Amino acid sequence: GGASFGGIVAFEMSQQLSEQGLQPSFLLLIDPFIPGSAKHLDVKDQISGLWKSLRSEGTTFLMRKAEGKAAYSLKVLAEHAKRAACSGYRWAGKSLPPTLRLFEAEEAHKRALTRYAFRAYAGKITLMRAAQRGYSISERDDPTLGWQQFAGGELEVHDVSSGHVSMLFEPYVYTFAELLKTILPS
Repeated sequence: GGASFGGIVAFEMSQQLSEQGLQPSFLLLIDPFIPGSAKHLDVKDQISGLWKSLRSEGTTFLMRKAEGKAAYSLKVLAEHAKRAACSGYRWAGKSLPPTLRLFEAEEAHKRALTRYAFRAYAGKITLMRAAQRGYSISERDDPTLGWQQFAGGELEVHDVSSGHVSMLFEPYVYTFAELLKTILPS
């Protein structure tokens, strides 16, 4: 099993074990999504959703969207700054500090994910999915995060009442652990 990108690694490990005739008895994916699995909404549905949110939440919705856009812009700016810092360290012939090494590992994961060819898995897949998902006006997450199309066997989905990262931290980790106890094979 694995969480987020680690879930995709666990999926591939299970594929390779299966190909060697060693069928894993359990595959647990903790909230990884298949890139491109979200459904893009047409303009009519985007406008309808925007109008519905404005009517129900008013300025609270606008503030939340503005905060989300600002946070996203800061994240992109920080990524550009980290790329520049990595280049500067290399140009100076110095080793990267741990935070920049972690950033480079995350960037390598993103590149690997864009090249990875998903294929059907014959065994059962157990998916623990964060119930609190980000809200986008232009697209909706697939309820199985894209895994249904690759589940040659059964796909079992369990919702965890938390966000993607928060499920593994207090206070949500206790609920996560209790659910995990009911899912893991004896």
